[in-house]
Amino acid sequence: MNSQTNPVQRGKMLTIYCTGLGSVDDATPANVQTPVSGVLNGVPIDAMFAGLTPGFIGLYQVDLLVPPATPPGIDLPLLLRQPGGDSNTVFVAIQ
Repeated sequence: MNSQTNPVQRGKMLTIYCTGLGSVDDATPANVQTPVSGVLNGVPIDAMFAGLTPGFIGLYQVDLLVPPATPPGIDLPLLLRQPGGDSNTVFVAIQ
């Protein structure tokens, strides 16, 4: 769980759990059909993975690799982006 006392390190994976990313590919049901990316502190990041979370119904996960050049902070804005629009903004801690 990301928090001020448990920040993600730069260069490491950040996993976001969410709902509403749309349909998944029938051939590979783990992958969403509509591309998903992240925007961390104003910088776009391609998702390493975006799909259904194994063992859960309707819960998606998006894995983002935090760029090493990201400045550290305890309240950096993060949102998910798809062609149809952006998610709500959340704030994450980066070390």
